Amino acid sequence: MHKPIFILTCDPSDDLENYIQEYLMDHDGMDWFQGLVKSERWPSYKYFDKIRKLDDPKVKKLINKMLKSTKKEINFWLKKGQKEMEEGKEELGWILSSFHIASGNSVAHLFDNTNWSQGAIVSRRGLNDVLKNAKKNKREIYLKGYDIHY
Repeated sequence: MHKPIFILTCDPSDDLENYIQEYLMDHDGMDWFQGLVKSERWPSYKYFDKIRKLDDPKVKKLINKMLKSTKKEINFWLKKGQKEMEEGKEELGWILSSFHIASGNSVAHLFDNTNWSQGAIVSRRGLNDVLKNAKKNKREIYLKGYDIHY
């Protein structure tokens, strides 16, 4: 499954591809990634192929969209697992897989590389914690996007 992800960082010179390699590929089952422009799968997101400041109105709009999309994906997988349980499916593996997907990073579109959470951001609360820490520490936050495959 291909999807766009977006990484938050405090340092525009951070090696975000190394972060993807170490965090997502080595620990989370992702097996491939590429820049948004080069992949050509997400033309509406090509603006985010370059690092952008969080105060950019396009970035703010994107973050809201990605948080809504993440919530939608979580709900889909939770409902799927619940339906399988209610139908009395005997194959527990399929049920557990649905709940595992709903609770894993594969549903997230935003990831934090600011040192304040170092993980997936799946809610407004998680994002607000990162923003609060950035403000407290007088740091800017930047965002960059990638096409990934799980």
